Amino acid sequence: MTPEILYISKNVVVIYKPASIASQSDAVGDKDAILLTKELLKERGEREDLYLINRLDRVVGGLMLFARNKESAAKLSTILTTDKIRKEYLAVTDGSFSDGELVDWLCKDSVASKASVVSESTSGAKKAVLVAKIIDRAQHKGKEKCLVHVDLKTGRFHQIRAQLSSRGAPISGDKKYGSRDFLLRMPAMFAHKLEVHFGDEHIKVCKMPPVLEYPWNLFANNELLKPTEEEK
Repeated sequence: MTPEILYISKNVVVIYKPASIASQSDAVGDKDAILLTKELLKERGEREDLYLINRLDRVVGGLMLFARNKESAAKLSTILTTDKIRKEYLAVTDGSFSDGELVDWLCKDSVASKASVVSESTSGAKKAVLVAKIIDRAQHKGKEKCLVHVDLKTGRFHQIRAQLSSRGAPISGDKKYGSRDFLLRMPAMFAHKLEVHFGDEHIKVCKMPPVLEYPWNLFANNELLKPTEEEK
C-alpha cells in the first residue's frame, strides 16, 4: 500500500499513511512517508517541498500533516499543543479501563524504543494528556474488546499505547505493550481525524480504519464504523 493525498493547499498537505510505512527515514531503509508523498506530488506536477509536522509510529496507520514551506512549518509547529489543532484516534483494546481524561508522566527508553508511565519526579519525565472514551464493547473468544476514541492533547512518544497499557487495556495486537492478541501483526490503532485552524484555512480531514477487517469488524453495528457502499 502507498500513501494517499487527501487534502492539499499552497501551505499544507494531509495524507493517509498506511501502517508498516515509516513517517520518515529510519534504520530499515525502505521508502518512508515523506519520500512517497514527494513522489505523489511530483506525479501531480506539484512542487515537492515538505516539512513533517506530526509523526505516526511505523505500525500505526492514519492521517499525517505536512507543511509545504518553511513559514507554514514554523507556524504549525507552534500550534501543535493548542486548541487550534485536534488529532483524534480510534483504537481497539484488550479489555476495559476507566475512561475520561488520562494524565500521566512518561519516560522514553530509546534503547528499547518504548515509553513507560513513571512518577512526576522521574528525571526526564514528560507530562502526557489525552481524553479516551469507550464507545463500544464486544466479545471475542470469551474476552472483552473495547472500541476507544482518543482525543490527543499532547504528542509524546508512544503516548496512547503506553497510557492505555498502563491501565491494563493494551491496544489489541500491540505486543510491545502487553497485548496477547496474536491474530494481529500490528496494533489496532488509527489516526482517523485531523482538524487544524491555520490562518484562513480550516482543515478538517477524516479517514476510517479498515472496518471490514479484524478487530474493527467486531463493531460492525456501531454507527461510527459502518462501512460505506464503496467499502463493502
